[in-house]
Amino acid sequence: MSAQGPGSDRDAVDQIVFRWQGNQGRRSAGLTAAAWSCPEEDAEELGQELAPFLRVDGAPCPSVVRTRLRDDRAALVQRWPTADPGGRPNTAAHVLVGPTGLLGPRTCLALRDWTWSGQEFAEQAHGGQPRLAMADLEATVVPAWADTLALLPDVRDTLTAATAALLRHPQCRLSLRSDALPGWPEQNRSGVVVAGLLQIFGLWLGRPWTFATHDMTDRHDLLATWVSDWSTDGGRQRARYRVDPRRPEDDRAHELAARLVGRCLAAVERGPGGAGLPELKDGLRDGASLPAEERLRRLARVLDTNRRPESRDPGEGPGDDGGSVYTEPRPPSAAPSSPEPPAPSPASGRLQAVLRNPRPDPAEAEELDGWIRRLTGREALLLLREEDLSYRGRTRTA
Repeated sequence: MSAQGPGSDRDAVDQIVFRWQGNQGRRSAGLTAAAWSCPEEDAEELGQELAPFLRVDGAPCPSVVRTRLRDDRAALVQRWPTADPGGRPNTAAHVLVGPTGLLGPRTCLALRDWTWSGQEFAEQAHGGQPRLAMADLEATVVPAWADTLALLPDVRDTLTAATAALLRHPQCRLSLRSDALPGWPEQNRSGVVVAGLLQIFGLWLGRPWTFATHDMTDRHDLLATWVSDWSTDGGRQRARYRVDPRRPEDDRAHELAARLVGRCLAAVERGPGGAGLPELKDGLRDGASLPAEERLRRLARVLDTNRRPESRDPGEGPGDDGGSVYTEPRPPSAAPSSPEPPAPSPASGRLQAVLRNPRPDPAEAEELDGWIRRLTGREALLLLREEDLSYRGRTRTA
């Protein structure tokens, strides 16, 4: 990985390794920073803030957490079950910290297998480390994200159950059973399910995409947490909705979720795209704030009105797609005062595709600059909220 110096916040992220260090005369004992690219004092403060996510004693497999820090940066925590010097079960964690525009949900999900680093590094790294260049990380992210989307058909049923849960209770934290995943625990495909949820909902939920691909508790304030089992616990916390995908609820939400998942898989088959199905982010933009019954009624109407081909299981007959293709609705606007075509809105698929391209060609870059200069204040704000943009696209909007 390339080292980066100070002042390159838009092109690199910090890395910190946390593991059990004992006392060793340090300011803090136990699980502390062992290696860092930021100032050591900052690493220690991050360790205190991230403490709830740094230990998963007894976990059956490595896991990843994406969370938001108090200063609104994002942290990606990769954790390996290990043993401390005394032989007791413990955890070694490798953490990336940077702006949310660099460590967006898609980037973090694509890095969940941490192919460019590993447990040995987390168990042995010590002292100062280089910052990590985003250009190097994106070389891993691009193929890893394609591989992730290719696995979506394998988790279709689990993804449908999770989608239905968010349609019923979009403001709740999801707690999902890891043992419901196909291939668990030899394979952990929870990140694939979260990727599918991101492809379906995008920004529609109005909440940061934070998650744990496995944990020993579901008490953390994350959008989705996967656990082996549920235990009874108390304490105040945001509403939690526990879902066992092996026992789906037979209701209208599950029926509509199955249709959304079908459209998501069909969209993936057609090629890479942005986060959020147009049926939700355009056709039902404010639906997450509606009462449940009204939300589902409107979603059904959107799906019935805008029929399109959906991905089907092998052996199924042709679907009732009506032969039509969904077209994004155009917002009403006054006639342009010049022959220049109106700029696409932030929801436009064309604009989103260019923004997500980490290396647009010169013609695209010039076109993008022209679009951004003509965005209104509200449109620009919506664009900046999109965490799934490439870091180069976000830099253009800053």
